[in-house]
Amino acid sequence: MICWRSKMDRISELNDFLEEQEIHELIQNLKSPYPEVQRQAHKSLVHMGDDAIPSLIALMHEGNPRLENEVAQILGEMTSPSSPRSLVANLENEAPLVRWDATKALIMMGRAGVVALMEALIENCFSIWLRDAARDVLKELSTNHHLTQAEEKVLAVLEGSYPCTETARVAQVALDALKSKHDE
Repeated sequence: MICWRSKMDRISELNDFLEEQEIHELIQNLKSPYPEVQRQAHKSLVHMGDDAIPSLIALMHEGNPRLENEVAQILGEMTSPSSPRSLVANLENEAPLVRWDATKALIMMGRAGVVALMEALIENCFSIWLRDAARDVLKELSTNHHLTQAEEKVLAVLEGSYPCTETARVAQVALDALKSKHDE
């Protein structure tokens, strides 16, 4: 039995290694000068989901605005639960285009990104970039009637001239309401 387990562990390690190699190759293909190679890598990384997210996040820190845009778009197309958190983190990126792409991606996700957005507002209510992007996301979701009453209050605070701490407080109320609704 130990021999069998050992073989299974080695197979699992080999699979992990091959997947890491594939992700590394796809990341390199995103950097390709050929648009078709870039598009194919984009599609494959979207399909990989959670496993690709750490490598994509690392790519965001290389300082290449085109790649940062591409990563924001990939994360926006993913259905992974980790994707909204990664996008919300990009709302504070120094590059305006990356913030814009992350904002658009969160809007496209709809309700899927709201929890991550509320958590970020609680943790970092003093970030002007985060508050502005959160306002834009919530405003767009509001026009399509996709916000709860508690989330509408967060939007009202973000649109008003309230202190930052009020943003964190109403975001916490909205997050608590989301979590209690999810637990039901």
